[in-house]
Amino acid sequence: MSEKDYTNLINSVPEYRDVLIAIFNWFEEHPEKKELNISDIIEKLYDIPTEIITRAIHYLDETEDFRRAYRLENEERIAIGGVYDNIDDIPKKVEGRYAEPIDAVSLLPIPVIIRD
Repeated sequence: MSEKDYTNLINSVPEYRDVLIAIFNWFEEHPEKKELNISDIIEKLYDIPTEIITRAIHYLDETEDFRRAYRLENEERIAIGGVYDNIDDIPKKVEGRYAEPIDAVSLLPIPVIIRD
């Protein structure tokens, strides 16, 4: 995303400015990362309602550079399985860390932002 596109997006939805800037800054501070767990950004922006954060992510999802997806985590916040574009794509069983089958119902689907 060019700086002009970035500025245009922020200017087009000023009510989500703080959230978008926080997300862009996070990716800038972590250039090696392609994935941001939404619960991490919610923790960082604790004073902003989750509904506002979710709507801001919707605008990111409409760009060519970012998309929303889902990752499964266990109760210790360890990622299990892959990344799924749609929550309906999550299989009933996934492979655990040691290739053991795990019932996906016992895991938490966590929204993530993927930088393409």
